[in-house]
Amino acid sequence: TLTAQWARAGAQTVVTFDANGGEVSEEERTLGAGAALTGLPVPTRSGYTFTGWYYEHERVYEGYVFPLEAETAALRAAWMSDSVWDGTAAEAYAGGTGTESDPYRIETGAQLAYFAAQVNGGNDYAGAYFTLVNGIDLGSEAWTPVGTDAHPFCGVFDGNDNKVDNIVTSGANYVGFFGAVKNGAVVQNLTVDIRTNGTQFVGGIAGGTDQEVHIRNCEVYGTVSATGNFVGGVVGLLRIPDEATVENCKVFADVVTNGGSVGGVVGCNRATVIN
Repeated sequence: TLTAQWARAGAQTVVTFDANGGEVSEEERTLGAGAALTGLPVPTRSGYTFTGWYYEHERVYEGYVFPLEAETAALRAAWMSDSVWDGTAAEAYAGGTGTESDPYRIETGAQLAYFAAQVNGGNDYAGAYFTLVNGIDLGSEAWTPVGTDAHPFCGVFDGNDNKVDNIVTSGANYVGFFGAVKNGAVVQNLTVDIRTNGTQFVGGIAGGTDQEVHIRNCEVYGTVSATGNFVGGVVGLLRIPDEATVENCKVFADVVTNGGSVGGVVGCNRATVIN
């Protein structure tokens, strides 16, 4: 069955380009409804590398076609800092108070390491908000996952359409960029390039979850590898039914294990996977 799509006569989409701290030669363009977006401008920013344009948390490529009903479309540039993490931890975040309107801001690998140390030390950040200001290159330094089974992350982490690159991490249980996320945690709008070496509860975004947890709009590249059970491209173990979700996530990584309960997106799914 084919379904017709309609656009009003003369409909247009006004596309705006937000350089997000950089400079861009074109700030606005008008497209006819259903017309492909081509000739994307390339912004510049000192100390950063441009990683792509995003529209409503979706990467926009050459030839992208906006929904017919979209009268406006705001594109935002994403950036990767040219600075590479040296394995050290900062003593504070870049700013913010942790509220939804003023989240803790993370700009460097050292601040990301500080975040991991705080959570693993017992601060679950329940009800607190974080935002990744730009992409971060961890330089293949040994990464300690954020959160353990005893000390999980329980706040809201927004990758802000940015990428954490060259993550190398290992351990027995709860291995990933995040180790364990539980009790209301949200991880969203994040891309990781990761290489894991774990035993069980291993995932690209998180090793395991419990209670009401939501992981959405995330992408995983690299290799998610383990020797045991509960291994997934996004999360190794997802639970609880009717509470936890993985939504709109994509996996371009190899997922490898000698054990059981393995999946491209979720290793063991006891909750809900959408799209």
